[in-house]
Amino acid sequence: YGSLLLSFLLLLNMLCQMEFIGLSNRSLSQPSFTPEFQDGLWSWRINIGLNGKYYDKMTVSSLSERICNQTARLYPVEMSDDKNTMIVNINRYLPGSGIVEQIYNGPNLCIVALTCWTVTVAAELHITWERVCTIMAVPRGINTRIVEGQDGAYSLRAMSRIRKNFAMFILFLRFFLCIWLWYVGIHFLINYSIDSA
Repeated sequence: YGSLLLSFLLLLNMLCQMEFIGLSNRSLSQPSFTPEFQDGLWSWRINIGLNGKYYDKMTVSSLSERICNQTARLYPVEMSDDKNTMIVNINRYLPGSGIVEQIYNGPNLCIVALTCWTVTVAAELHITWERVCTIMAVPRGINTRIVEGQDGAYSLRAMSRIRKNFAMFILFLRFFLCIWLWYVGIHFLINYSIDSA
């Protein structure tokens, strides 16, 4: 009874992980700067940013020029605030010209986050591999045999074929979920850092 309950809870946990990974992959890790988005920016530039209606005679500049220059004193931007905010955020994310800006910037922070994420997943894969090696080292028997030693510690002396196969199946699922979660996490970190810029 205990093994069945434990197996059910383990499978339920794996299903929840798969659902979480699928949701993350579908909604959080998709890039925002799609070709359609870029076409929309191009259309805005042609139809609005360079439109004569928004030409400023005082600064002798188009709306696109005022937004791209990001100098409010010389080129005030009176409209298209979302485009202006996007340009400000992109400029904050990208490396600047100074030494400090070359070190502490968005792409470098993204690399650090990707490295931390990869090391975390690699540690989980290492644990999974150790468990695979442990299960493989246990002799196969007709029944599973657990023996209590003199010091009170339990040892696994034999494992039935069904249990061994089931354990290997669960470890394979865990390995697959780790790789999948790593992949989705990488895309999330890359796209989130770019989107937040």
